[in-house]
Amino acid sequence: METTTTTEVKKTKRPQRKFNDKILNKNNLWQATGKIISDLEMKNTSQKDGAKPVLNFKMEVSQPYKIKNKEGVEETKFKLLEFPCTAWNNLATYIVKNMKKNDKIKLYGILRTFNVKTNNKKSVLTFEIVAQQIQKLEVRKEQRA
Repeated sequence: METTTTTEVKKTKRPQRKFNDKILNKNNLWQATGKIISDLEMKNTSQKDGAKPVLNFKMEVSQPYKIKNKEGVEETKFKLLEFPCTAWNNLATYIVKNMKKNDKIKLYGILRTFNVKTNNKKSVLTFEIVAQQIQKLEVRKEQRA
């Protein structure tokens, strides 16, 4: 004679996340914290493409690395890296309305590569980060006594 047992599963509420986990491509997810280093000027694609809002901007991210100084002591230095970013549609509009140059941000996006032809007909591989989600981070000012 077979017996079966059932177990009751309680559903618990997941804590709210600041970002939506329904990112389009989780296999190509890029994230970084940095600051916006270019002016934010939104443009629209042509009427033929439906006049979609698009925003191209640059983000600066600091990358730590270690070196030894003259005395042989290891020090941490920072290299500043620039990443070209693009935002489309509602996200582009949101960024222009709520953020500005030098704001600290956390960005989730996908890495897109493409070839660009130079003036001398050479093909150069380049990249951009297509923004999927963005969050403005608050910068705390040190309290002085």
